[in-house]
Amino acid sequence: MLVHLDTYHMNIEEDALIRPVLEVGERLGYVHVGENHRYLTAALAVSGGVR
Repeated sequence: MLVHLDTYHMNIEEDALIRPVLEVGERLGYVHVGENHRYLTAALAVSGGVR
């Protein structure tokens, strides 16, 4: 079983977006990248400390 991370919900729930990525490690199967306003990903307004 693989883990699916969703940046929209991670932005709401997490202090830092990198923490869940590191915690799931090799179980990471999918990453759904979306803006914090749920529109098209263009300006990458997602925050959370990932650089």
